[in-house]
Amino acid sequence: MANPLPIDERYKPSNGTEGECFYSQWCASCVREKHQTNGHDPAFSCSVLGQTMTFGIDDPNYPPEWRYEKGLPVCTAFHSRDDESQPAEPRCEHTVDMFSEATQK
Repeated sequence: MANPLPIDERYKPSNGTEGECFYSQWCASCVREKHQTNGHDPAFSCSVLGQTMTFGIDDPNYPPEWRYEKGLPVCTAFHSRDDESQPAEPRCEHTVDMFSEATQK
């Protein structure tokens, strides 16, 4: 899918320090990155970070999720790990529930 944003509205960190700051603010607390790094269901994973490193900002495949809004860089794919409306982390079907008694009280 081609990125519909003009280049001046797209965000790409100018160096590694800026990129780490952006990652810390957005990706590190995103439920999608949690699934990406922990090897869970790819349906919940986020490919945006990889795409930003693969494509140049002027490439039509550069992800539109990283953009400027009100002059600040944001990720529109962000979903907080603290957001109760997000799907719960998939549970391993082979793990015994050690606390079923506690949850039934």
